[in-house]
Amino acid sequence: MLVVQGVLSGVLDEAESSALLYLHCDFASQLESSGMVEWAIYVLLHLPANEENKSCRERAIKSLLSRHAEDWADTERENFLLNELLIPRKWLQEAKAELAGYSRQWEEMLECLLASDIWSRAHELLMVNVAPSAFVEGKHADLQRFIGLLKPHADELQNWVIGGRLLDDYYSIMESFSGAAELVAADLVTPTQV
Repeated sequence: MLVVQGVLSGVLDEAESSALLYLHCDFASQLESSGMVEWAIYVLLHLPANEENKSCRERAIKSLLSRHAEDWADTERENFLLNELLIPRKWLQEAKAELAGYSRQWEEMLECLLASDIWSRAHELLMVNVAPSAFVEGKHADLQRFIGLLKPHADELQNWVIGGRLLDDYYSIMESFSGAAELVAADLVTPTQV
């Protein structure tokens, strides 16, 4: 209850709007406490709409999704959130990313961050947690795919030049050496050796 109220407090100045805000928050909190997370989200979706309140409503819903991601992720409840309540898929992916991060499943977290278009965090996670182990384990195709997904957003990424671009350049060089080695090997093989 305090989390939802804390996110939304101080947004509306009018007494009537504040009373309506607290009514929504209290009801959503009671539903959440009863395990009815989808219906708590439904109540939060009906908060009074204005410009100031819009971002607070979004934060409250995302917070609720993150706190209960293990309950709804990859279940029929997720379909309900997507298809009935029309919660944006990116919000759900962001909550799944948080869940994967708690269990230290870095590649899954990276996939979810990429799906939710959180490019900066995805790049940081790639460079700090995913790339070192993936490189050692020989998962070069996965690394190249992740870099390919981040590359169009390089302008938005801090440290791209010393992170993703460095890996991208490495793989470009390795591909050119591989191509050159194949040409040399082809020239060395004569028809009688085949």
